[in-house]
Amino acid sequence: MPKKPRVKQGDDLMIVADAYTLYSQNISLNTDAFRAAVRTRNAQAVRNILGLPRPSSISFFTAQDGRRCVNIVFSSGTTSGRLTICVPRQ
Repeated sequence: MPKKPRVKQGDDLMIVADAYTLYSQNISLNTDAFRAAVRTRNAQAVRNILGLPRPSSISFFTAQDGRRCVNIVFSSGTTSGRLTICVPRQ
């Protein structure tokens, strides 16, 4: 059985940075669907739009100004990232 390659901490940082890029691209390609998913608090739809790698957790909240927001937390090894996006309530 082959050994699992070790991931260095710098590699973890690149994995998280690449996830930011991937998530941003996927949101841009599906802006209306993403806004609808956040407004309806549909975690599965948000996961589907974001694509892989799968986020560690997705939570929703309403900002003080009434906007609907999603908080996405993802990690690789010892590095983690958090992405919070708010959309107009409409």
